[in-house]
Amino acid sequence: MQTQSLRPLPWIALTVWTCLTICLVPPSAAQTSTGEAGDFDYYLLSLSWSPTHCAQSDRNRNSEQCREQHDSIVHGLWPQYERGWPEFCSTSHPLRLPAALLDAYDAMTPDRGLLAYQWRKHGTCTGLAPEVYFDTAHDFWSKVKLPVVLSDPRREASFEREDLKARVGAANLGLMSDMFVLTCEGRRLDEIRVCLTREGRFRRCGADVLAKACGRSPMIVLPVTGR
Repeated sequence: MQTQSLRPLPWIALTVWTCLTICLVPPSAAQTSTGEAGDFDYYLLSLSWSPTHCAQSDRNRNSEQCREQHDSIVHGLWPQYERGWPEFCSTSHPLRLPAALLDAYDAMTPDRGLLAYQWRKHGTCTGLAPEVYFDTAHDFWSKVKLPVVLSDPRREASFEREDLKARVGAANLGLMSDMFVLTCEGRRLDEIRVCLTREGRFRRCGADVLAKACGRSPMIVLPVTGR
């Protein structure tokens, strides 16, 4: 007796295709989007601890950030959703910025390339003109104070994570533990990330920002050398 071959049912093929399209989406795609300029919930100010950045690679050591001695610089001011963040938004403002504008913020971020990239990726999503975006970042940067142990470090130091976090909080009136995170490279302090309202008040960070906090303890703070 001849056996009739079975053909796959259309709904099975559709189910497999749907699973593949959903399951193979990279995790980052669920966290970021191009977004609409000016549509966001709060800011995340990211301060890079220069000694750690400069120790990571020869390329970093040769960057503008590392040619002179800095403690923290502004890595970026990032608009955030309560969960996730927009990036590379459409804007009526120019994407290429004049060198004179970038040089005006050298004390805050001594790297023209980094400033230009931060404008394209994050600044365009704020809905602000470039000058206003960088002025806002500068104002927020000036608002965040470093504790004494970070403001003039002369030698490598080790801190329990919660102790270092408490010191940063104590240096800034109203900055509670859920309003900023310390990130690390290995055990080394890498960045201080502070959440602020559009008006520049400290506020609670979203869950995805808090999830990036360093889980290591003790944490190592590399010194700023050459001062």
